[in-house]
Amino acid sequence: MERIKIGTITKPQALKGEFRVKPALLNLKEYKKINKVFISNNEYNVESVSLRDTFVILKVESINSCEQAELLRNKEIFADMDIKFEEPLDLKGYTVFVENEEIGEVVDINNYGSKDILSISGKHSTMLPVIDGLITKVFDDKKQVVLDAKIFEQVAVYED
Repeated sequence: MERIKIGTITKPQALKGEFRVKPALLNLKEYKKINKVFISNNEYNVESVSLRDTFVILKVESINSCEQAELLRNKEIFADMDIKFEEPLDLKGYTVFVENEEIGEVVDINNYGSKDILSISGKHSTMLPVIDGLITKVFDDKKQVVLDAKIFEQVAVYED
């Protein structure tokens, strides 16, 4: 196992010592597997994990008030895990397919704080956030990416 940064604490959540974490892992479900975390070289047992679209809410032992959680604001949080950091999403220049239909090419990838945003140029210029389940397959050898049709329809923003 390797100790890796799993995120940054952003602020307290509610009144009982829970706090929000800006995730450093793309697959938020990995947070459910964590039993212990390390904050400023102090070890804490995880009591609960709640997943949201763009952040994770953690509750750890011995942090029992909003005031105690506030003291952790902006601190990095680590865990011993078998997985490594997710590589930054680098699909620029990849041809994009929704199911079997080609819709264009990734021309840019931006991150405005919570998720990577793909800019796709094709018949319609499209922007979409990279959320869980959107990307179903990546073929690095062919420089192709396949997207889930249902999720694509829900999150795509057309610029034209």
